[in-house]
Amino acid sequence: MDRMAPEQRGPAEARIAQVWAQHDPNGAAAWVARLPENDQPAAFQGIVQSYAWNDEVAATQWVESMPNGPLRDAAISGLIPALIKSDLSAAVAWIQDIRSVPEREKQLTSLAKTLTKDDPEMIAQVLQGNLLAPENRAAFVQELEGTTR
Repeated sequence: MDRMAPEQRGPAEARIAQVWAQHDPNGAAAWVARLPENDQPAAFQGIVQSYAWNDEVAATQWVESMPNGPLRDAAISGLIPALIKSDLSAAVAWIQDIRSVPEREKQLTSLAKTLTKDDPEMIAQVLQGNLLAPENRAAFVQELEGTTR
């Protein structure tokens, strides 16, 4: 891994962590903790994503126990794909809990694209309900407008 370019190393580490977490999420997390600090969020996101597909409840509890910060934001981002399929309002609530504005907007964009592709009726549910905070609602609507053109 040390010989890889940084832009290649991060995705490779994330994929390794994701596969490892399917069988041993705690072992994968211990490995990620030894990575350089800049590489940890992407790898940790992979762990949580894999964990959430296998045991959504346990993954959610694990993320709930984490302190605020970049790793928690990455972990939340890992939860989102599974939650979108099982509990849209929970997915939206978790997205709004992301502290990093760019990461939150990235997840809102992903949500908008997923809903546009998969289930247009869910878009109405998100927009008609009070699922999005006002500042997030504007970003969501802007992304929807971009994906429907």
